Amino acid sequence: MKITTVRTIIAYTMHHVLATSGPNVYATAFQEIRARDVGAAREETLNLIQSNININRKMTMIYFQGWYGFGRTGVLRSIAEVLPSMKPYPPELRFDRTIYIDCSRWKSKRVMQRKIAEELKLDNETMASFDKQDEEDDFSGVDICSRDAILNVSAAISRILSQSRFLMVFLNGSDDEIPLSTFGIEDYFDCVVIWTWSRMFLTVMDVSYLHSIYRKIKEGRYTDLFIYGYQDADKFSSSEFGALFREEAATIGRCPCLQNIDLEIVADCCLYGFLMYYHNKQNTNEFVWPAHASNYWTCDGIIQGARALEVSNALHPEVSFECRSYELKRVVEMLKMDPKAPFLLLEDDNKFVYSNSNRPYRWVFAISNDTIEEAMQTKMTSASSIFLATQMYSGGLLGIPDGFFEQCSSLCVLVLSCCAFNFVSPPFLHCQTLKFIGLDRCKSNSTVELQGKWACLQNLRVIDLRYTDWVEIFHEEKMELMTNQLMEVNIEGVRCSQLTSQLKKRLPCLERLRIINPQNEAETSSSSTDINDIFVDKTDLQLLDLSGNKEKKNLPTSISNAGQLKVLILDGCDALEDVVVPNRLPSSLRSFSFDGYGSAAPSRASTIELPLQSCRPVRRGMIRMKDVKTSVISLEGCTQLDNLFLRGLPNLVELDLSGCAIKVLDFGTMVTDVPCLKRLFLLGCEHLRAIRWGPNERQSTLLELLCIDTRPARKVLGCARPSLAVEHKSFQGADEDGRLEIIWASDLLKAHCIWSRGIKSSDGYLQSLQHLHLRSCPSLRFALPMALPSFPSLETLHIIHCGDLRHIFVPDTEFQSTSIEFPKLTTIHLHDLPSLRQICEAVEMVAPALETIRIRGCWSLRRLPRSQGKQKPAIEVEKDVWDALEWDGVDAGHHPSLYQPPQHSRYYKNKRMPRGTLLGLFCEPGYGASGVPTPFSVCARPSDECVWLSLEYETRIRIANKNKQRLRLSARVVCEL
Repeated sequence: MKITTVRTIIAYTMHHVLATSGPNVYATAFQEIRARDVGAAREETLNLIQSNININRKMTMIYFQGWYGFGRTGVLRSIAEVLPSMKPYPPELRFDRTIYIDCSRWKSKRVMQRKIAEELKLDNETMASFDKQDEEDDFSGVDICSRDAILNVSAAISRILSQSRFLMVFLNGSDDEIPLSTFGIEDYFDCVVIWTWSRMFLTVMDVSYLHSIYRKIKEGRYTDLFIYGYQDADKFSSSEFGALFREEAATIGRCPCLQNIDLEIVADCCLYGFLMYYHNKQNTNEFVWPAHASNYWTCDGIIQGARALEVSNALHPEVSFECRSYELKRVVEMLKMDPKAPFLLLEDDNKFVYSNSNRPYRWVFAISNDTIEEAMQTKMTSASSIFLATQMYSGGLLGIPDGFFEQCSSLCVLVLSCCAFNFVSPPFLHCQTLKFIGLDRCKSNSTVELQGKWACLQNLRVIDLRYTDWVEIFHEEKMELMTNQLMEVNIEGVRCSQLTSQLKKRLPCLERLRIINPQNEAETSSSSTDINDIFVDKTDLQLLDLSGNKEKKNLPTSISNAGQLKVLILDGCDALEDVVVPNRLPSSLRSFSFDGYGSAAPSRASTIELPLQSCRPVRRGMIRMKDVKTSVISLEGCTQLDNLFLRGLPNLVELDLSGCAIKVLDFGTMVTDVPCLKRLFLLGCEHLRAIRWGPNERQSTLLELLCIDTRPARKVLGCARPSLAVEHKSFQGADEDGRLEIIWASDLLKAHCIWSRGIKSSDGYLQSLQHLHLRSCPSLRFALPMALPSFPSLETLHIIHCGDLRHIFVPDTEFQSTSIEFPKLTTIHLHDLPSLRQICEAVEMVAPALETIRIRGCWSLRRLPRSQGKQKPAIEVEKDVWDALEWDGVDAGHHPSLYQPPQHSRYYKNKRMPRGTLLGLFCEPGYGASGVPTPFSVCARPSDECVWLSLEYETRIRIANKNKQRLRLSARVVCEL
């Protein structure tokens, strides 16, 4: 589109904004700049800032659009870097401080506020508010993207900035204009804020997109001035455009994760990535840009050295592109007109084969119909990366002659899409510098074997075969050639038996293995044994993706030997019976995915991550979902696992996440569509902060057994699963509805409740709960909210060592009744609950079936339940607690005479011992034949920490003065002996 047309649209937009704005509505002014490079754009922008400063000592907000979105980050970065060192200062540009906030990868307002606080170097106490509030939000189930700014931090920011004049440069990666007052930056401050929307490294917009930006700015009503480039992108010379491109790339190179990296290397990586992005748009090649970014950069030699993989993985998420098709074509035309461009783009008409000089090219991207020109071969002799593909929708294959790449002495990366060549003696047979081979939908066109060794395999690091049945590459003699260098093998849509049979005791350097959607092959008992042993020596393996292996029934047992495994993907493995291996999955595992809907689209990344949500299947039919057979998934002992995705597993009954590092288990996003899940184990999950049951909380009503213990994994893993079956044979039977029957929680050090308020009684909330067992949850304020009807099946209540617990049950937000009945409750055991005032808050508790109450260390308790049964409940309680209880009287059915005479312990203390007091003890334990501790002698002697000793189970312990082995036990443990 011509410049005059763009200017007309901008003028119209300005007129429309002004015409529709009332007298009290803020209007945005529009201003163009004539600059053609970053330096000149910076100077023009600073001049505009000078002339548009608000004279009423008020914030000036300026939006910088660049040239159709191009060059925005480069110019703003230049302003932030140059302005503090400018001399002499014009009075309008004299700022006490310059603040640069890069939120182009938007996460939340909380993250943005943290970046502002870090720029201002706020004190440690204020900075600690972020971790404290994040932890509180974890407990409350607040999504990371929904976390707002913190008020006390905003106040601290306001105090500092109100005393100075400052310039703030802000890259906004969100979808909305952000009001800065949220962060403590008030609109009456004497400051200038220049900002832009920036989410991608390279952005070139069309006019319609620009119009949407103008509309957003208008509706936001925060921005005073809108600055845009006068020149269209295609009006720059190739050198000017190339300079702008490098400036944009330099903004990435200045990221903290890429310090000490040459900016020219970063620029080359960005250019390589952009050319791949364009090449993928023009053909059917499924080697999409994110799939191999890190591999391309390292194999081509752009990034070298001992830190090459680390640097490329850090750079990879920073490089992304956003261009409409027309603008993309214009940008490429500008880049390839540069006489120093290191690349060659060949389209079907091959114009550049004849029009350009014969200078060497480093990277060649070619698309053709079904022939390959001799001139094209000449252009490739110096290339380090070559990408050849058949024209999109042509339907044919590009034939490649034998020996076509023999003269390519520097070839490192070769990707062929929809090509035909001799598989027995490939055209790259003698390319000994080759490090990456990628073949997509290629076929063999000859079986003639030529003379020569397979030099191309000696330095090979990556093989990626997609729907290319080249099994010859995995023959034994060829595997031996690759054994010391090959780090990654990816095969999709081809037979895999040849590969798996040869993996045992070969390729010890293998780090990433993907076997996706393999062709069906009959599995024999011998092949099953071979597969079980393939990971015996794979100590460097970090990623294993078996997506779409629909015939695989069991995981290889030797996977336990892969001690560095970080990612395991089993999407679409319908036949897997159980995800369980005898010696557990490796403790190094960080990410696990099992999607019953099927494999993700081809956007895999070589970095350690799971497939993106946008690449996963949207839905799968119920008939097909029934084919997913998995009933048990055990990730027990995966102490680093914090990234989990389970979906569409209709037969999953048991999920064991014991020892995992998950902070929030979300049944709305992490574990979904698992309708038969009945048993959930979370033992040793010391990082666990919250469980979210999803939108309707139905999942919680389907569970039969939920076990939670947040003590360190080393203390819990390997122990027997908890059981409440003390007087009954079993408490784990399921009713017809399969609802939760047992809640067993231990050592939840920071949890404020077991179940938060806001339940839906219509969902059958805990109708089948029979046993509630809580132990050592020091921060617990309450356990469960009450709704009507509530807990009709509850039989036992067993709670010990919860120091902050005030009430066990509290009314839910819609609870209206003045009393609540527990018709089957027979046993109450409360121990060491010093803050407990009553079991049910604000309502009367009725328990007609109550038989036994045992109370120890509940010094604040004031009320007991009302029992109207035929049998008086037996009660054990300290005399002081009994005497302090409040009663409603005989007529109300709430009187001491309605209980059996209480039994008072001879050993109790009026005041609770201070938390953390230690006792010096000598113990002589004995053990029976079953390994269970028997009664033993205890000797208490005075020590600096010893305050008092309370022993309740006097039949099991006797005081004696014997010099035995010394143990230091906490007072809490002593009471449990």
